[in-house]
Amino acid sequence: MSVIEDEIAISHQRSRRQGVDFPEVDIIDIWRWVLKRIQPAGADPGNVPRRQIQLLAISFECRVNPVWPMPNLIPMLTELSKKGVRSGILSNAQFYTELILTELYERKMTELGFDPDLCFWSYLHGKGKPSLSFFNLLRDLLNEKHAIKPQQTLYVGNDMLKDILPSATIGWRTALFAGDGYSPQTSC
Repeated sequence: MSVIEDEIAISHQRSRRQGVDFPEVDIIDIWRWVLKRIQPAGADPGNVPRRQIQLLAISFECRVNPVWPMPNLIPMLTELSKKGVRSGILSNAQFYTELILTELYERKMTELGFDPDLCFWSYLHGKGKPSLSFFNLLRDLLNEKHAIKPQQTLYVGNDMLKDILPSATIGWRTALFAGDGYSPQTSC
């Protein structure tokens, strides 16, 4: 196991002891711990500026988990937006997810048609998919702020266990995305 995987596992164990069913880390915290572990004795990684750690995290992520734009996503989102459909994202994600999407599509998330209030990034909540409590955060906001009921919500995901099962469990309509070589997933 690599040092970063080890630190993620330690963080997950800590969160599970505190009752989080599907913990998520903030990768900046993980990289701070990694730097602390690999620094020579007496060095203080606490002095590494946040921006430097962000660059390290983005560089690492882009190397180990390359992503690419989905064909025809922009025309689809444009059409949904024209029809007044509210779009959001509930994702196992880190701070760089939105940055990467913005770069891939050369547009801000709002320009792609996403409502920032409806974008739920797991690292900000300390829990991720398939946690029902994570899904319930968005379900409750849709109902309370926008009067959108679960049966009026369509959740599109590529993983039967992490996306489709929990979203169906809370009453959302579901669509399994199988548009690329990595979809659909059935892992948990």
